[in-house]
Order: sequence, then structure tokens, then C-alpha cells
Amino acid sequence: MVLNDIENFRSIYDLMACLYLGMKNEVKKMAQIYDFAYDSHPLIEMIAGFSECNRRSIEENRWFNNIKEFLIKHHSQINTEMYLNIIKAIDRECTYDYKYNTQQSFGKTGARVKSLLSDIYDELVLLPQYMGDGNITGHFNNALVRKTKSKRRKNIKADPNSINFYLDNYVLLKKGQYANEPQLYFYDDKNIIKKLISKNNKISLAVVPLIPDNVNEVLNYDFNLSAFNILGIKDKFRTVLVNKYLKILENLIIDNVDIAVFPEMLLDEEILGRIKDLLRRKNKNNLKLLFPGTIWRDCENYCPVLDFNGTEIFRQKKQTCFEFQNIGRKYIENLNLIDKKIHILDINGLGRIFTHICADLLNTPLDLLRREFEANFVFIPAYTPSLEIERLAHQSAENLGSYSLISNSCSAINGIDKGAFPHIGCICMPAKLGTSNTYETIKYCVDSDCKNCEFISCYYTFLIDFIALDSKQVDGSTKYWLKTEKNHVIIDA
Repeated sequence: MVLNDIENFRSIYDLMACLYLGMKNEVKKMAQIYDFAYDSHPLIEMIAGFSECNRRSIEENRWFNNIKEFLIKHHSQINTEMYLNIIKAIDRECTYDYKYNTQQSFGKTGARVKSLLSDIYDELVLLPQYMGDGNITGHFNNALVRKTKSKRRKNIKADPNSINFYLDNYVLLKKGQYANEPQLYFYDDKNIIKKLISKNNKISLAVVPLIPDNVNEVLNYDFNLSAFNILGIKDKFRTVLVNKYLKILENLIIDNVDIAVFPEMLLDEEILGRIKDLLRRKNKNNLKLLFPGTIWRDCENYCPVLDFNGTEIFRQKKQTCFEFQNIGRKYIENLNLIDKKIHILDINGLGRIFTHICADLLNTPLDLLRREFEANFVFIPAYTPSLEIERLAHQSAENLGSYSLISNSCSAINGIDKGAFPHIGCICMPAKLGTSNTYETIKYCVDSDCKNCEFISCYYTFLIDFIALDSKQVDGSTKYWLKTEKNHVIIDA
């Protein structure tokens, strides 16, 4: 270690980064000479003490200053053989504190977290261990969790030359190692979203199919060679959509739905402005998070994510182009894919929430991110007749223990106008603790009511009761812990 670097350390993560870079890509070699005897070294014991103290600020913290002083005094005695021991001690002992590494606050309840956590080694990205301690994570099948963690280590971190092969909690990577950079948004124990959702040990999720109308009647398309662009919502249909959005949102608020997800492509900035205004005026902390669908504009397809005040937390851009056939010819969605950020909500007591847009669930690098950063929920605004994303949602529930909610539009489903009653989308989730199943799927379907959709719209709610889910007194049947309901909304003519 270089003495000048040590003097500049501001956090325990600067030490972690320094050691990792000092290993000079010889991680496997360091692991082969790993010595458990170093775990009783005074520096390792100081790191354990640092993790137990109540940190008011990193700069003023007595324990961290003690570590710095020890390193300055004894840095020549810290040989490379110890590096992996020290890194593993930090990984094992030091629970990440978000509040010292935030870039900005948003709303009244959260903060955006830096991805680059080392102030002096900006070529290294270090992402924190999962902080959720609440209702969701305690109810997965124990065997499934063990299986998932084992798979994560063996399959995702299968390279013994990678430092992450030897870590359980943190992820270290060089810039550009992931095709998509994760960006965390953290809500701590005091946030109102956690309090509101945790109050009754239940969470209510809603999907809104929105319209049965053929997409060609709703959107303006432009086909150019082998690509297609969406030029916006047709003027005559915007009034219909505004009316449906606002009426449905008013009912979601009245019904105390916690989180609602709308389909892809049926939103624009004008409608979004009306939605934000309604939330500010009428939502009294009822609806906590809203995924209002996506806006297709200037070769970008993005989902604005709103909190209960109508504050926009972030815009998640679609990362995967959709392909479809039109008059015997294949066309691909003409998306600008320069912005690769994946925005992750991290709500203490609830878990990590990913937003994927339709075909993003087919994206292999995004699957890697969900695995690495242990997605608890994946919310998917979609517009597709394909069942492929549903199959992948099943895999996500089975292999990762994630809840996947697919909000598809009725109009995307083939056969509705032929009298068929196909299913539109679903919620996929891990099975109840102690059952032999690995996942459960609840589908929502087209039915005879849909012929009156012009006047009576609908949304489907899924109420998860965590007390019943945790109870040993009931069997694994979803009827004991998951209540599903179709709700009708009268639409003004």
C-alpha cells in the first residue's frame, strides 16, 4: 500500500478498493495462499470493531481513524498475502451505510446512492450488500434460498480469478465490466413508503390492462426499411386514455393499492403531467409507488417511476429492442440504447425493485444484474402477445425468489375479437415457505366483461398477506395468503 493513498482514505471502502487494485489481477493466486491465521491480526479485529460502533460520520469516527493510524504506522508490514483476508473481513463485518454516500435526496423519503463509492479510486465500482430486512425476504422457501445463493456463487461468480468469487455481500467491479450500470435509490427505515407498506404486514399490487383497442387505432407508427418508430398517441385517442388513466387512478387511491403498474407505450408527457397533478391533489399516502407505463419518444422508450406525491424518482429506459412481423416483413424497434443505467429501488423492509420494459426480461446482461443484486420485485410494463417473458418470470421466481408482475395490455393479446378469453399477464412468485413447489403463478384473463371496456374499465389486484404467508398453521395454497380481485371502474362517456 502507498502511504499517500492511506492518508487520503475517507472510508473503509477506500481501503477495500486500494487492496483490490493492489492485487493486480492475481486474485486466484492470493486465494491459494489465503491464511486463516491472519484473521486474528489486529487490523482484522479493528475492522470487526468498526462494524459494531455507532457511526455518526466516517471522517470523525474514532474506529476508522484508529484503522488509518494503524495503517500509516504499519503499512510496510501489510503484505499482499493479507489483502484477501482484509477484503473478506470488510465484506463480512461492515454493513454498508447509505447515508454517507448519497448524491442527492429526492422527495422527502429517499436518496440516490453513488455507484462509485471509493473517492480516490474512481476506476473501481463497489456496490453494497443487500440491506432489506423486512417482510419479503423472510418468507422464501429455505431450500430455495440456499439453492439460489449457491447458484449465485457457482454460476454467476464462477471465475476464481474474480474477487467476487470470494465475497458474499459486496460486489467489486471495474468500470465497464457490466453492460448496464446499476444505480441505487435507497429508502431507509424512516421512510414513509416502508412505514405505509409495513403497517399491516400486507402489500397490495395492481396491474391495469387499460385498453382492448387495436394498437394501430391508438398509436402513430412509422416504418422505415427494417425499423419502426412510434410517433405518438393519436389525438382522437388521447382523450380516451386520459379519462381512463385518471378514473382508474382515483379508484386505486380509494382502494388503498400500494403499488400499481400500467402497460407499455400508452403514455405521453401530457398524460403524465395530468397523473402527477392528480397524485399531488388527491393521493393522501394511499398509493405509494406508481409505474404508469412507458412513453415512446425520440427513439427512447422509458418508464417514469413516481412516488405517492407524484415526484418522479427516475426514468427507466428500455434496453432491448422489440421485433415483430408486419405484412410478412420483420421490423425492429428503433431505440437509442446509449443510456445503459438500470435504476433499482432499495426499500428497507421491502426489498430491491427492478423495472424492466417488456423485452428487457429477455436480456441476458439484465438477468445477470437481477441475480447479482438479488431482485425481490421485477415490475414489467409490457405490450406483447408473446408468452416468452412469462416463462422467464417463472424462472426468476424459481431461481432467484423474485416476484415478477407483468402488466400487459388487452389490446396486445391475439384472439380477443374472436370470442376467445386468453390470459393477458400474471404475477409469478416464490412458493410459500416449507412447500414442495418452487414458484406460484396467478394469471389475469380476458373475460366477457371486456366487451364493455369503453364504459367499464378494470384493474386486477394481488393482496399478499405476510402473516398468513409466514404461518405454519396453513398449507401452501395461495388462497390463504394471496387474494386476487378484478375491480371495475365506470368510465364517463
